[in-house]
Amino acid sequence: MKNFDAAASNKLAEVAAEEALADRGTAADAVAAGFFALAGGRPEALCAPFVAMVAGPSAVGRVFDGRTAQPGKNGTRVRGLRPEEVPSLAARAAVPRSLGAVLLLIASFGNRSLSRTIQAGVRVARDNGEDARKRTLERVLSHGAGALLTMREPILASVGKVAGGSLT
Repeated sequence: MKNFDAAASNKLAEVAAEEALADRGTAADAVAAGFFALAGGRPEALCAPFVAMVAGPSAVGRVFDGRTAQPGKNGTRVRGLRPEEVPSLAARAAVPRSLGAVLLLIASFGNRSLSRTIQAGVRVARDNGEDARKRTLERVLSHGAGALLTMREPILASVGKVAGGSLT
C-alpha cells in the first residue's frame, strides 16, 4: 500500500509526480517532475509562470516565485505610459523565471537528482516526436537555468524584431 498520492490537472504531470513519489522523492520532487513532464508535452510550459509554497517543520514557510518579470535595465515598461506613447516590443516579452524557481525548489527540498527529475519530460518529448523540446530539456540538465539564455532569440522573436533585446 502506498502512503502518497499526487494530483494534477494534466495527466502527464500527474503520472510524473506519482513516479517521483514512488522513487522516494519528496513533494518538491513530485512538483518538479510534473513541471518537466508538462514541459516535455507542451511548448509553452517551460516558460510558464510557476509558484510553489513549501511549509513544514524544516521548511518554515518558503515561496519559490517563478512568475515572469518585466524586462530589465533600459526596458520601457508597458504600464504607466500615456495613451500616445508606444511601448517597445521588447517590453511585451516578459522574462521567464519559472525554470530558476523549479531548480531552486529541487535544490532546497528535493531528494532526487536533477537528471532523474528531468527524465520524465525528456521521455514525454521523445514519445511525442518533439526532438527540439527534448534537446531543450537536455540543455536544462547540462546548463541549469542558464539554458534559457540560449532561448533568448526565440523569445524576443515571438514579439517581433528587437534591436539588442532586453531580456535579463
